[in-house]
Amino acid sequence: MREIKFRGKRQKNGEWIYGSYISRGHHNYLYDLIIDDKNRKKAVMMKTVGQYTGLKDKNGKGIYEGDIVKSKISFEGKGIPHMGEVVYDKELASFATKNLSGNTLICRQQLNTFEVVGNKYENPDLLDINLEEGKK
Repeated sequence: MREIKFRGKRQKNGEWIYGSYISRGHHNYLYDLIIDDKNRKKAVMMKTVGQYTGLKDKNGKGIYEGDIVKSKISFEGKGIPHMGEVVYDKELASFATKNLSGNTLICRQQLNTFEVVGNKYENPDLLDINLEEGKK
């Protein structure tokens, strides 16, 4: 069974917090919390919350929504370089990578080539580079 967990950047100091996710409201104010492994509630920035895909990259690092991954995707017997942001695709009902060409399903057979190279919150320039390369 896939482990269900989330991560989010803490409002207080920008530290990444990993654990269970709760969205709460109090007096018309919504806030998001991650409960860490020591059962402490930490306020996180809603826009940075991402779910764990249940998958790890070739280095054993967990892959989360919002991560930027690079890989080689097999096509007609060739390894084609690929880079994109990890997103949840409702139409595919699966996690996928998103780049200029659209969404590409993350297949278990290809995981040995996936590598997390950053995330869209701390490394947005990686996505800009990838989009610019795709326009050529």
